Amino acid sequence: MVRVIGLDEGEREETEEEEERESATPSFKESERLRESKDETTGEFKQVQPQVPEVVIPKVPPRLEPQKPGGVTWVKVNHRGVPIVEDGIYWAKKIEGKIPSGHSVGTMHMKRHAMRNLAVEEVLQARYGGCGHGADRVLRLSDDSWLCARYREPITLQGRLLGMRNVPTVVLSQVNFTAIPEHLLFLLTAAGWQDQHIVGMVDWQGDFIEVMFPHYILDESETRLGVGSVSPMNRRMRLMSVSDLVALAQWTDLLVFDYILFNNDRLVRNLYLAQTNSTKYFHEPVKNVRRSGSNNGLWYTNNGDQLIASFSWLAGIAPARGDVDYSIMKTIHEDLLKTTCLFRRETVLHIEKLYAQRTAADILFKELREKEPVGKSLPPLPRDLDFGQVLQKRIDDVYLHFQRCRQAADVVMSQIKDTSSLVVKKDKRVKKNRHENL
Repeated sequence: MVRVIGLDEGEREETEEEEERESATPSFKESERLRESKDETTGEFKQVQPQVPEVVIPKVPPRLEPQKPGGVTWVKVNHRGVPIVEDGIYWAKKIEGKIPSGHSVGTMHMKRHAMRNLAVEEVLQARYGGCGHGADRVLRLSDDSWLCARYREPITLQGRLLGMRNVPTVVLSQVNFTAIPEHLLFLLTAAGWQDQHIVGMVDWQGDFIEVMFPHYILDESETRLGVGSVSPMNRRMRLMSVSDLVALAQWTDLLVFDYILFNNDRLVRNLYLAQTNSTKYFHEPVKNVRRSGSNNGLWYTNNGDQLIASFSWLAGIAPARGDVDYSIMKTIHEDLLKTTCLFRRETVLHIEKLYAQRTAADILFKELREKEPVGKSLPPLPRDLDFGQVLQKRIDDVYLHFQRCRQAADVVMSQIKDTSSLVVKKDKRVKKNRHENL
């Protein structure tokens, strides 16, 4: 038996005004290696010929959660009658439409122009804005906007590659001691800044608020990740408010984003520390995720830190940094991805496009050359790191997960259709028997 959870008979639907009030409440290998070194004659990065591999999807879909007695659960709407899912794996338009949109392309262009041309008026330690640590600094520009200057690996364009608009605008800037006022230069040199070093400048909003660990992705014990927690097969989805569903939809984007980048300094950090240290980390803020105080939108900050080190470990050419066990973090990433089978439609379309093109790294480096004037001065990637292959493999993993979720949804929807057909046939037989008895 398939249980399609929707409105119970007699249960009233939520009005548009109630809904608005609720949502406003915070609550393969490539055919040729992509080398980091530039061609000696042209200075351009080598191109990779697209080659789409054959995908083998398991015939038996994954079991997203232990099935309840009596059949499969499929939640269509929440307790207020608001649609949750469309076409098996997508968040419903009613939910997606309430997700804060982030910066438009035009806004990002204007911000990049201002960040490159406005004078710096003040320099503060990073702790004052929560933007970083060590040599990182918070800068106030002449228009009273703020930047987080990250004095570290300046790989900054992954958000653009994946179509994410809720990542702060980032530009690259090359330190020029001769153009910096003396009183500010003293503060920067005291922090260890060196002339001609390339720094990532991040647009930093003044209303950023810390975000706590999302318990939606844990199982009912709230002590470990729940496989299929974010899925129409989880009856707990019915009990969630619209504002919670909107927040959860943003977290599912982050799971995809961080898996591809092998980012270990957000959700994975909390989970790693909870597993190796104490479960108290389930009740602490998530690093490098902030919520806008004006519209409750989630913003993903610090998206390039340690990217090269992480990819080098995945490629097997470098050890993990410090005492961190990257093998545990890799498993956590895999488990995190399995917690969700609901995604924003735009996110799925971007991943499917990158999967088919097979040139994700080329696109990234092309953006770097065209959009960042100082990009050519970046230090080369490690010689043994096939950056393009590692990046494409992470994208492929996510694409295959989408397919497994689709297959699982198709199986359930087929069962729902078969069950509905049986009910109709049974109803016709009952009516026929009643007529004959008369």
